[in-house]
Amino acid sequence: MGLLLNQATFDTGITLNNVYVRVYTVSGGKDAGKIIADFFKSRDDATNGARALKTEIIGITFDVTSSAKNFVIQAYDSLKTLTEFQGAMDIMESGQSI
Repeated sequence: MGLLLNQATFDTGITLNNVYVRVYTVSGGKDAGKIIADFFKSRDDATNGARALKTEIIGITFDVTSSAKNFVIQAYDSLKTLTEFQGAMDIMESGQSI
């Protein structure tokens, strides 16, 4: 799974369209956690082992109730609430569903 951003601007000042973002790692516990998200020029770059253009570490509070979604889905849902991810589209891999 990943997210497709309409546009992303990087620290270098370069802006790219259709940037693919993939959650690399989620970690943490009941009270706090973090998401490590990698930004790629395209989904093909991400799946073919290209190096990420940018990596961000983002804080999150996980829902740990018995009815909660798994941490990875919560991470993607949390990213989509952030301003820079507004309008991001879910990109599912073969066999995946939300």
